[in-house]
Amino acid sequence: MSGGNLTTNIRWGDLEKRCRDNFRRWNIDDFLLPSFRNSVDISAVTIEFMHRGEWHSATCNRWQSDARRNFHALVLAFEAVRKADQRGIAGVFADVASAIALPAPASSAHQILGVETSATESEIRTAYRTLLKRHHPDHGGHPEEFTKIRDAGRALGVTT
Repeated sequence: MSGGNLTTNIRWGDLEKRCRDNFRRWNIDDFLLPSFRNSVDISAVTIEFMHRGEWHSATCNRWQSDARRNFHALVLAFEAVRKADQRGIAGVFADVASAIALPAPASSAHQILGVETSATESEIRTAYRTLLKRHHPDHGGHPEEFTKIRDAGRALGVTT
């Protein structure tokens, strides 16, 4: 993952408008935008939306304690996906994204969580929660390590 930077002077309300516009262009009317505006204590921003009868969510926590930059990053991501879809290259976009950003395969996920491949669901969940707490960015952990652990848990079906 690159260590790129994102600076934004875009007002919160303008980010909300851009996000709403993207969803409307996809004919997605059911979505939830972040409800806070200027909080400096928020490390993650989540946008939820209904697509094909299922709720999905996208979260950005790249910039600790900067909700506006996290929200801006999500808006940029949605705009990029929408434009790829509009240009008829969404499949290529999805292939590239999945090649770069897919969670670890199950065998690697077990290694990341430090459990045997024969571990029970309870053992996996306990290891997952322990590591998430230890590596959480709000408690001094590194965001990339936290994301790696979260993705490993998801690959193994941990649901909190």
